[in-house]
Amino acid sequence: MSRSVQISLVTANFGRGVQTPEARENFHRLHMKAPGAFIGFQEIDEDNPGVSEGDRIVSQFVPPHTELADDYDFVGLLTGAPWQRATPIAVPTTWRVVSKDVKKTSDGVKHGTPHRVVVTARCRSVEKPDFPEVLFLNGHYPLDHSHKHPELNDTLKERWHDCQKSWVDHVKELHRDTGLTILTTRDSNHGKGMPPLHADEKQFLDAGLIDRISVIPAEVDSPDRVTVEVLERTVIDLTIDKHNAHLVRLRLTAP
Repeated sequence: MSRSVQISLVTANFGRGVQTPEARENFHRLHMKAPGAFIGFQEIDEDNPGVSEGDRIVSQFVPPHTELADDYDFVGLLTGAPWQRATPIAVPTTWRVVSKDVKKTSDGVKHGTPHRVVVTARCRSVEKPDFPEVLFLNGHYPLDHSHKHPELNDTLKERWHDCQKSWVDHVKELHRDTGLTILTTRDSNHGKGMPPLHADEKQFLDAGLIDRISVIPAEVDSPDRVTVEVLERTVIDLTIDKHNAHLVRLRLTAP
């Protein structure tokens, strides 16, 4: 008899240099529209000297600061250099973080891009502890060009490809070594024609978007294989850079 759970998964880029009132309002709006969701954030604490957006997130998402009853653990949020905590994952406490990792995917370029990372959270359902663990990956690719510094464009293209290769290698290693299904959230800074991370990767958002939510199912013969069905797609209006958040509601099913 199969087992299933439902989750919501969000990718949300919060922009650079956003002033405190606007950032607070957008964090609040996201939380109210996606209570209890897994959230892959991008551009947290980028180009915001003296401001900790990590603290803002905690103040908007964790009781007793919010009127909602849900609670979160955060992976890659409050430790390390700003570039190391730019893409945290919010994990609802209905799931337990079994292990976590922050890994550099590409080097920064002065006046072009910060270092980039992939954040990994291996999670297990608290309500259904016999359900297979799932891997959640989140990150942000560098932009492959600069309008202000076009002399950096060749180097930035290299960094984008470095980042993509790091993601492909990371996914390949996790897929092989864990036997688990992988869910990704990313700002890829690449629209149509984005190369896949894995031959079995399936995208859940429109291919023309730079935002990605995808699944790489475990191998068919894996005892921990989870299949994923999209139940709903929702756009969450943010006021930052005309860059809205995207939510998918998913049914995860295990044998």
